[in-house]
Amino acid sequence: MKKFLILLFVLVLALTIATPVFAQGTEPPATPPNINDIFGIFAALIGFPAFLAACINIGKTWFGLKDSLAPQLVLWATLVAFVGCGIALFMGKLDVVQVIDIQLGYVGAFLLTFSAFVTELGLAKFWHFVLRGTPLIGKSYTWDAKNLK
Repeated sequence: MKKFLILLFVLVLALTIATPVFAQGTEPPATPPNINDIFGIFAALIGFPAFLAACINIGKTWFGLKDSLAPQLVLWATLVAFVGCGIALFMGKLDVVQVIDIQLGYVGAFLLTFSAFVTELGLAKFWHFVLRGTPLIGKSYTWDAKNLK
């Protein structure tokens, strides 16, 4: 955890130092950005939380992510996204944040749909195995033909 915090600090510091380099050649905004606008911008994001929830849900379902780690992941991902919104605000690139948020919403919806689809395939296979051989419900002529040979 300590290495992750150090890495995150270095990343934020590097992005803070590199922000003027990215902003070269752009016109400065007519009015300077207001730091308080970050909260409204971040609260208006809907794709990012959907994507984050989908990733954590898939992590819990398929990769054994512990329930105790989910709040920490949400905290750090939210912190990184908040810093990203702040950098975009001061660079005057809020349109990029909106496009990324929309794309993250699409990816989150796709991940949840795909996860549900794969889970349903696995559940159907499981119930076919459980019900195989039971009278009426589990009657399979191909299975009977294989066993008679």
